[in-house]
Amino acid sequence: MNKRLSDKIEKLRADYNQQTGRPFAFFHCPLLFLDEDVELCEAHIVNKDFNESASTQTTVQRKDIDNFYGGHFEAGYVETRKLKTGDPDKIVVDKSLATIFEYKFLVGGEPVGHYYISEKDIAKIPKEFTLLKTEDGKYIVVKAPSEDIKRLGLEDSGDHDFRLEALVSLIKAAHLTLFAKLGYEYALSSGAHFVGRKILGDFFLQNRDKSKNEVLINAQAFFKEYTHMARPVASVNGDFQGTINDGIHYVCKGKGQIPWAHIVLVKTASFLNSSPLNMVIIPILGGAEAAARFFDFLRDDNEYIETDLCRLEKDGLKTVQKSIELTWLK
Repeated sequence: MNKRLSDKIEKLRADYNQQTGRPFAFFHCPLLFLDEDVELCEAHIVNKDFNESASTQTTVQRKDIDNFYGGHFEAGYVETRKLKTGDPDKIVVDKSLATIFEYKFLVGGEPVGHYYISEKDIAKIPKEFTLLKTEDGKYIVVKAPSEDIKRLGLEDSGDHDFRLEALVSLIKAAHLTLFAKLGYEYALSSGAHFVGRKILGDFFLQNRDKSKNEVLINAQAFFKEYTHMARPVASVNGDFQGTINDGIHYVCKGKGQIPWAHIVLVKTASFLNSSPLNMVIIPILGGAEAAARFFDFLRDDNEYIETDLCRLEKDGLKTVQKSIELTWLK
């Protein structure tokens, strides 16, 4: 374990001790709410490929969880959105991306099968099939004779929708942002337990041994009820850099000005959305009224939220501007 990671763990251990009256033994995970002897890593709070300005911001995470969400959701979100507007030839030579985009080879306008092979298996190719070698040295076999290849084309399904990958990635980034800013004061709260354990932690435990395809299929049903938790920002009045960088976020207020949720700003990059900022709503669940307001928000059609613009600072939460109405398109 490197010194920087070790120092972060000790800082969190002291924070946990201050909040609970006892230190954790290994690391109290803010997603599983477990203290287990597992491999840890220094993980980016906001995926470094989302936005360069957040790439140095890290926290302690279990390596198994960080790899799970990074590999199944964050990586696909970034890479496929980059390639969506790029050269389809770059997609079709990558087996995993070609599967996501459902690219097909066409011969004379009709789809034909294809598969990927290694160099050692070239001799096994049937004579009526054609071998293609890509610029980066990969091999694709098209199930058509070579004389037809001059009529080869590409087609994709046109059904690509990466809102699921975006939703999951942004919820995780917002949760870790509040953990990084507030430590275990947030991570041990009811709202953090709901987002960390009930959503992200439970999904990991239920799917950690499944294939990527199974994980994505299961995620469609699991995260459906949380669809309204994240939205791109339509317009921004101010030079906001994302909550992890500048501490700026919104606090949702209900009747009697009771706070019921944080709205964390996660900065991505221009190729991911029309706006580089995303809003993620994280419940406070500080009482029955606050909890009811949050769960109503997930289910109803109300698109207006009363908020205060606030800044997270070392000595607490500072209000920047009161009574701002946000529109949250549903």
